[in-house]
Amino acid sequence: MKHRWPLVLVVVCTAAVLGLAAQQRPTEATNPATSAIVGVWAIDKDTSDLPNRMTSGGPGAGVPAGGPGGGMGGAGGGIGGRGGRGGGMPGGIGGFGGRRDPDEMQRTRRIMADVSTPPDTLTIVQNGAFVILTANDGRSVKLTTDGKEQERLTGDGLVKSKARWDGDQLRIEEKIQDGPKVTRTYMASSDRRHLIIAIRMEGGGLPGETIVHHAFTRKDGIA
Repeated sequence: MKHRWPLVLVVVCTAAVLGLAAQQRPTEATNPATSAIVGVWAIDKDTSDLPNRMTSGGPGAGVPAGGPGGGMGGAGGGIGGRGGRGGGMPGGIGGFGGRRDPDEMQRTRRIMADVSTPPDTLTIVQNGAFVILTANDGRSVKLTTDGKEQERLTGDGLVKSKARWDGDQLRIEEKIQDGPKVTRTYMASSDRRHLIIAIRMEGGGLPGETIVHHAFTRKDGIA
């Protein structure tokens, strides 16, 4: 004799199974309710890696002799792209081995200079799935934080970006057209008074990996 399950019971059981499966399915990093990095920040030049204090040559070049630091740069960087800036990196970050096109070398140095030069102030706004970063000179970029690739044009060409939350930290990976890959990690101190931006530059003709840090203090009070 066949048993006929009531329709309501079937629906409830099906929903329960689907809900359990969704809970067991691996999930990507999601937006924190209100990240500690949100706010208005002012650069701390004494504890940041600034271009004129960089060492040069080989892997890890760009890390100063002492102290933290790092950048929220321009061209192709997390704050849009200046692109109009020329010349080499003050202090000479990294040497370029082998024979390379002079224009290409100059472009790489300009990108490194822009990426390694922090803004005087930085405003970070979190709006649902978006994060908006704005420098004091008006340069701004709006990114979705779902980890999917996004594209934008800058003065140094096409930039492909991926942004995602890693807990309360924000990570932005960017590949500059015919240039280096730049990875920025934004992290706040436990008391939310300080912000550190760790920046890694690699590829694009660089002789090795370059890591810098920028340190900021909060301007808008404790969130």
